[in-house]
Amino acid sequence: MTDFDLQSVSTHDANVAHIEYFNSEYYLDDFLPNYWKNPFIKEFNHSEGNPEDDDMFAWAGLEFYQPEDGYLCYVDFGTIAKNFREQEINEENVYPYTWDIHHFISDIGVESSDGYHVNNSWIGKKYPNILNMHPEKLINILNELLEIPQVKWPLQVFQNYQKKIDETKELEKKYKGYF
Repeated sequence: MTDFDLQSVSTHDANVAHIEYFNSEYYLDDFLPNYWKNPFIKEFNHSEGNPEDDDMFAWAGLEFYQPEDGYLCYVDFGTIAKNFREQEINEENVYPYTWDIHHFISDIGVESSDGYHVNNSWIGKKYPNILNMHPEKLINILNELLEIPQVKWPLQVFQNYQKKIDETKELEKKYKGYF
């Protein structure tokens, strides 16, 4: 009988689920519509690497500008397999077939003029329990930034807004006549 390595199999399944969820469903349904509406949101970073190569696999994340100072805040997403309940055993192999896939916010950091800080983010101060929160809630939190009067927006947000306008013009030129 083949040895069953629960950790590597569950990590692989979690990484596959991470790719399927963040690189398509979350990106298309949650991130992309809000990217165009919210100038504080800079970009989405897709997961990278092969699911079976845990050491080289990078989770997805997104970047946004902090409202107070305009520094970039990085939010990383994670996915784990948890609540393992059963396994199927036959003569040759052992197969896990019942566990839950859990997506969460795994890390937040801010890049500023004096380095990278993990505990110095606007979102971490305002929402101290943000780590381990489901990523779908993040978009609603970032949309709260739109309530800030434009006169209080950092320069970086205006520059990002202009970049999105320019990007829209390029897309309109590129796809003119298709729609």
